[in-house]
Amino acid sequence: MKEPVYISFANKLAEMIDGGVFKPGDKLPSIRSLHQKKGISIGTILQSFNYLMDKGMIVSKEKSGYFVQDFSGEEIPLPRVIPVSLTAESVHIDSLLQKLPQDITDKKFVSFTNALPVTDEL
Repeated sequence: MKEPVYISFANKLAEMIDGGVFKPGDKLPSIRSLHQKKGISIGTILQSFNYLMDKGMIVSKEKSGYFVQDFSGEEIPLPRVIPVSLTAESVHIDSLLQKLPQDITDKKFVSFTNALPVTDEL
């Protein structure tokens, strides 16, 4: 299967970044200029940039453009371990549903808990 155009273009940009054509902190060409020079749709270029952002190679700065990620002096934090509870916990919603109409004093409240859809065609 052929590689999608946005991945192919993103890989070319990644090679240029790895090869030093674009250095950390450098601004990448604008989406419109790449569209005009390369003949690739704006949507495809945007997908390529999003792909590279997901890989952590570039960053977007609002109203400024896209820049090569600068990792100098920046330490990437390790993922935190989130404790998982493996104990079973029973939840009974029946009693809560029974109390609901009693708790609501607003007469505009309509309970759909016991409603059935109308099956007759009009």
